[in-house]
Amino acid sequence: MYISSNYVKLWGCLELRKTESSHKGEHAIQRTFEGYHYQAIQRTFEGYHYQAIQRTFEGYHYQAIQRTFEGYHYQAIQRTFEGYHYQAIQRTFEGYHYQAIQRTFEGSHYQAIQRTFEGYHYQAIQRTFEGYHYQRIQRTFEGSHYQAIQRTFEGYHYQAIQRTFEGYHYQRIQRTFEGSHYQAIQRTFEGYHYQAIQRTFEGYHYQRIQRTFEGSHYQAIQRTFEGSHYQAIQRTFEGYHYQAIQRTFEGYHYQRIQRTFEGSHYQAIQRTFEGYHYQAIQRTFEGYHYQRIQRTFEGSHYQAIQRTFEGYHYQAIQRTFEGYHYQRIQRTFEGSHYQAIQRTFEGYHYQAIQRTFEGYHYQRIQRTFEGSHYQAIQRTFEGSHYQAIQRTFEGYHYQAIQRTFEGYHYQRIQRTFEGSHYQAIQRTFEGYHYQAIQRTFEGYHYQRIQRTFEGSHYQAIQRTFEGYHYQAIQRTFEGYHYQRIQRTFEGSHYQAIQRTFEGSHYQAIQRTFEGYHYQAIQRTFEGYHYQRIQRTFEGSHYQAIQRTFEGSHYQAIQRTFEGYHYQRIQRTFEGSHYQAIQRTFEGSHYQAIQRTFEGSHYQAIQRTFEGSHYQAIQRTFEGSYYQAIQRTFEGYHYQAIQRTFEGSHYPAIQRTFEGSHYQAIQRTFERSRAAI
Repeated sequence: MYISSNYVKLWGCLELRKTESSHKGEHAIQRTFEGYHYQAIQRTFEGYHYQAIQRTFEGYHYQAIQRTFEGYHYQAIQRTFEGYHYQAIQRTFEGYHYQAIQRTFEGSHYQAIQRTFEGYHYQAIQRTFEGYHYQRIQRTFEGSHYQAIQRTFEGYHYQAIQRTFEGYHYQRIQRTFEGSHYQAIQRTFEGYHYQAIQRTFEGYHYQRIQRTFEGSHYQAIQRTFEGSHYQAIQRTFEGYHYQAIQRTFEGYHYQRIQRTFEGSHYQAIQRTFEGYHYQAIQRTFEGYHYQRIQRTFEGSHYQAIQRTFEGYHYQAIQRTFEGYHYQRIQRTFEGSHYQAIQRTFEGYHYQAIQRTFEGYHYQRIQRTFEGSHYQAIQRTFEGSHYQAIQRTFEGYHYQAIQRTFEGYHYQRIQRTFEGSHYQAIQRTFEGYHYQAIQRTFEGYHYQRIQRTFEGSHYQAIQRTFEGYHYQAIQRTFEGYHYQRIQRTFEGSHYQAIQRTFEGSHYQAIQRTFEGYHYQAIQRTFEGYHYQRIQRTFEGSHYQAIQRTFEGSHYQAIQRTFEGYHYQRIQRTFEGSHYQAIQRTFEGSHYQAIQRTFEGSHYQAIQRTFEGSHYQAIQRTFEGSYYQAIQRTFEGYHYQAIQRTFEGSHYPAIQRTFEGSHYQAIQRTFERSRAAI
């Protein structure tokens, strides 16, 4: 072995300064002369072979590499000279083959690639030269084939693609040049066929699509040029047929759609031109028929709809013109009928609805004009009847409702105008009668309610006006009678209540006015009588109570006025009598009590006034008598006592005045007398 001690790395190899070197199967050669350089390297080892050659001279460069090992082969070649470049690569291994070639010179470019392996073949070619570009790709494998071609030159572009596989075929072609465009697509597979074509040129556009499969067919065509447009679509399949056509030109538009299948038919037509619009739709299927027509022009509109099926009929019409609107709907089925009408014009609105079905009838009418409104509703079914009416005009409102059903009757009336209101309600059913009336006008309010059922009666009345309020209630039921009256005005109040039931009677009266209050109550029940009267005015008070029951009598009276007070109580029961009287006024006091019971009598009197006092007591019982009198006045004192019992008599007198004293006593018992 021999090798130079100085070397540099070049082309992936060792450039030896000696002319030759070798070492165990490796051989390298280098030559250098006045800018010319040559290098060759070979390696061989156990079936592996490698060879590399390089040449360089005045801008020219060449390189070749080969590798071989156990059936694998690789070769690469490069050439470069004054802008020209060439490269070729090949690989081969166990039936796989690859080849790539590239050439470049003064802006032109060429490239070709091939691959082959077990029946698979691939080829790609590209060429580029002064704006021209070409490309082709091919693939083949087990009967399938693919090819793609592209060409481009000065604004012209072409592309073609083909695919084939197990009976499937696809092809697409595209061409583009100076704003024009063409494209065609085809697909075919097991009886299925598809084709699509597009053309575009100076504002003109054309497109056609076709599909065919097992007797079905589809076709779509479109044309567009200078604002005009045409489109047509057709579909056909097992008796089904569809067709759609559209045309558009200078503001004119036309469209027609048709569908047919197993006796059913559908058609739709549209036309539009300078504000005019027309649309018509028809459907027919197994006895069912539908039709709709629409027209629109300069603000006017017309629409008509019809439906018919097995005795059912429907019709709807609409018209609109310069603020006028009309609509009519009609439905008829198995004897039933429905109709609705609407009209509208310059604030006037009219609506009428009618329904009829198996004896049922319904009608509603509405009218509206310049703030006035009218509505009438009627319902009738199997003897029942309903009616409702409403009117509204410049603040006036009227409403009336009536219902009648199997002897039941209901009526309600309402009126309203400038703050006044009137309402009347009546109900009648199997002897039951109800009536309610309300009136309201400038602060005046009146209400009356009446109910009557099986001999019972109820009535309630209310009146209200400028602080005045009146209410009266009456109830009558199986001998029971109730009445209540209330009046209120400027702080005064009056109330009267009466109840009567099976011989019992109750009455209560109340009056209130500017500090004056009056109340009277009376009760009567099975011989029991109770009465109470109360009056109050400016600090004065009066109360009288009376009770009477089974021969007993009770009476109590009280009066109070400016310091004056009077009270009297009386009781009477089975021959006994009790009375108590009291008077009080400016320091004077008077009290008198009387009791009488089974022959006994008791009386006590007291008077008091400005320091003077008088008291007198009397008792009488079974022939005995007792009397005591006392007087006291400014230091004067007088006392007299008398007792009488079974023939005995005892009088005693005492007087005292300014230090003098007088006393006299007499006793008489069984014809003897003692005097002191």
